[in-house]
Amino acid sequence: MSLQETIGGEFERVTSTSADSDVRAALAELETRGRLTPESVVEAARDASSPLHSHFDWNDESAAHSHRIEQARRLIRSIRVVIVEDAVRIVAPKYVRDVTAEPTDQGYRSLPAIARDPETQRPTLEYYFRQARSNLARAVNIAEALGFGDDCKNVMASIDKLLRRIEA
Repeated sequence: MSLQETIGGEFERVTSTSADSDVRAALAELETRGRLTPESVVEAARDASSPLHSHFDWNDESAAHSHRIEQARRLIRSIRVVIVEDAVRIVAPKYVRDVTAEPTDQGYRSLPAIARDPETQRPTLEYYFRQARSNLARAVNIAEALGFGDDCKNVMASIDKLLRRIEA
């Protein structure tokens, strides 16, 4: 069941499947004062009869490998490069997603390498500004639900304008 929460705390049914409904109900049961933690979800999912169970890898070997891959991603993303130009200091990630790779492939390229390759500069900017736009769209939806939507629309318009410039 896909649900859209209204400010009053009630749910409006948008679509429905019994599997989604069971998962949502299990997650709702785990909420404490409106807060849900990953630890409580994993603990509840350990029970093989839980509707959450099938959403996890319970093979310790493959789960450990997946976790190490995620740790490697965090490590790669944590490295920064400092660029100083005309007394302006910019700190940016040294490694960013390789946008030339297939969507299913993983990989990073260094920002200095991208700076030397005009063919990947625009696609890299476009990728990250599309991500930013997607995150901002979610934030705007939340802001609108809380009565602050009008304040956010100018920021969205600015990102859209920048994306059009990058794509040109």
